[in-house]
Amino acid sequence: LPLGRPGIAVVFASIVCGMRGMAGSPVQVFSKIDPDPIALLFGLMLVNNYLRDTGLWKQLARVIDDEAPVRMIVKTCLVSALMSALFLNDTTCMVLTPCVLELCAERRARKVLPFLLAVSTSSNIGSALTITGNPQNALIASLCPSIKFIAFLKAMSIPAAVGLFLNILALLHYFWDDLVFGETEDDGCVHQWQTAQENVDEFRDDSVRRRSSRAWRKPEWTWAPMLYLATVCLAILGMLTGWFMGLRTHEVAVAVGTLLMLSRALVRCYMTGGEGSTDQESETEFVIRNMDFPLLLLFMGQFVLVG
Repeated sequence: LPLGRPGIAVVFASIVCGMRGMAGSPVQVFSKIDPDPIALLFGLMLVNNYLRDTGLWKQLARVIDDEAPVRMIVKTCLVSALMSALFLNDTTCMVLTPCVLELCAERRARKVLPFLLAVSTSSNIGSALTITGNPQNALIASLCPSIKFIAFLKAMSIPAAVGLFLNILALLHYFWDDLVFGETEDDGCVHQWQTAQENVDEFRDDSVRRRSSRAWRKPEWTWAPMLYLATVCLAILGMLTGWFMGLRTHEVAVAVGTLLMLSRALVRCYMTGGEGSTDQESETEFVIRNMDFPLLLLFMGQFVLVG
């Protein structure tokens, strides 16, 4: 059935609750939902929205780019693993994929598949490193509150490092002959590059269509937007520091996300001279437009089913 994972979780959770109710033992649905991992996912989605808004994610393309295809695929693996460990593997895959496709088209790669597999596999491996890397780890941490961020990281550092190393070796082994840049414009390569570029353009066009006509257009760089960028960087640094200090991850993530909401709103207010305008979207609309609500719904349904 074309329900999708969130729909399946919610539908069957409702069926189970209904059956329990007819059997004379109704389920207290909301008592089954653990708010901690939901809050963590929500906070990380907030933070990722503002990272994307500042363009910091796009700078990763410069880090990954390299004239040697072997070095580029290794960089892709390392960056994907690191970013997914900190900011969710789903977000990492969504943000890095168009960057990697564009780099492959610019470098005239013989095959784009090795680099796309590097993003997907390394993101999954890197996400196992921390309790913020994927929703499953967040769920584990919520069920065992004694697990701290730094302790989890230490315990998983060796397995994640070994897994990432083996993943790089496997990619190099299976795709060594395909790791070539500067291919001639034969029909196969031209079609591949065009397809890659079309995918990037489609992704960007979709992002533009999702933007409201009242969306805020960032002005030229002045001190206020630069201060906003600095605030985002400091907030991310503070979030990581809080996690390493043992503070509760979901509380830190939500606090940093709401701080970034306020920072962006203040910058917008300054740039418009302190006059609010109904022609601009609010920060709430900006957040709602970019949130992955199906993922939150999926975990709520799973909590009910497990409970």
